[in-house]
Amino acid sequence: MAMAMYAAFQGCQFVLLPIQLQAIDAPHKVANMATIVAITAVTGALGMVAGGWATDVTRSRWGGRTPWLLGMGLASVALYLPFGFSDSVGAVAFYAGAFWFTLNFFQGAMLTILPARVSERDRAFALAFFAVAGPIGGLAGYQVAALVGGAMGYVALAAAFSALLALFLIFAPETEAERHRQAKTVAVAPNALPRGTFASFRRRDFLLAFVFRLAMFSGQAAILNYLVYYLIDRVGLGAVPSHSAEIGVGQIAGMRTIFTLVGLALGMVLVRRTTKRKMFLQAYALVMGGAMLLPVFAPTWTSLLVYGGLGGLAMGFYSTVDLHLMSAVLPNPRTKGRDMGMLAMTGALGQLVGPSLASVAIQTIGYSAMFELAAFVTLGAGIAAGFLRGVR
Repeated sequence: MAMAMYAAFQGCQFVLLPIQLQAIDAPHKVANMATIVAITAVTGALGMVAGGWATDVTRSRWGGRTPWLLGMGLASVALYLPFGFSDSVGAVAFYAGAFWFTLNFFQGAMLTILPARVSERDRAFALAFFAVAGPIGGLAGYQVAALVGGAMGYVALAAAFSALLALFLIFAPETEAERHRQAKTVAVAPNALPRGTFASFRRRDFLLAFVFRLAMFSGQAAILNYLVYYLIDRVGLGAVPSHSAEIGVGQIAGMRTIFTLVGLALGMVLVRRTTKRKMFLQAYALVMGGAMLLPVFAPTWTSLLVYGGLGGLAMGFYSTVDLHLMSAVLPNPRTKGRDMGMLAMTGALGQLVGPSLASVAIQTIGYSAMFELAAFVTLGAGIAAGFLRGVR
């Protein structure tokens, strides 16, 4: 299910949406992309928090999570289809904002599965599956979007998501034990959660984990949202395989995915041999930051493939401890859904911070400034990780 969700997000955002905006208004594509990404960042962050909050307060015969997974999953599919057929910037902005809210709501609810269903003893094994879902799902989304393209690319991704949602709800529903355990838990009053939404930020480690993840996703988003345009405007389609930006982005994603899996394998070996986790965060920052600087010195197709490979290696290595980091800094078991949603929404907030800053950098300095900015922010994430106290 997580793979289908990542495919829907990434296939749209990094392939279908940039090409759609280029077709609608090529001269203003960077500014339009920045505006729409900012809208989706806000609605996505709201949806992520709302999804975690809703599972904390919902009590039903189907559990606290299932009603929201079904409802928001169907809403996402219903929005995805007209999104793909929109032919104006205003319509694209509307459907993108609404879609990012519903699918992030879905993600916020889904993230509560780990602390609710998986014991501490088995969590490392579960983390490996979650870590693999991102790169494989993202790669699938890239490839479907690149090969099908246009409005039918949206249709294909929506069909795949719908099918996997049905399979997930049928074969992996909330168990009787989960529903019983939740029914015995004292629910936080619905009107109390919004008042205490930011209470967890008083905890130093929770705040630092939030800052690390925000900087990490901001750095990535600063590049990925404009990579199609970088291939078209800076590298040149003549140097790209098949002379297609979509195919080029798909191949970079493929390189990143292969090395992400290598990084995951390496990380899984090391995570069993050491209890230290901060080194995973700092290694990510150093390797990813270095990879982001390569295209500054060599704006070529080859350097982008190397950037994709090193970036994937860094992301895979870090991914083995990502959910462990989020689980370790949760301050209150009663609000675990909300707090996991707060940490997870850094992905959506990164889509606001990174692309907004990158848009200014591209339009005032050039594409090289986009990579320099991303590297600076990523190295800052590594510095923030060094101040964590409760994570070794």
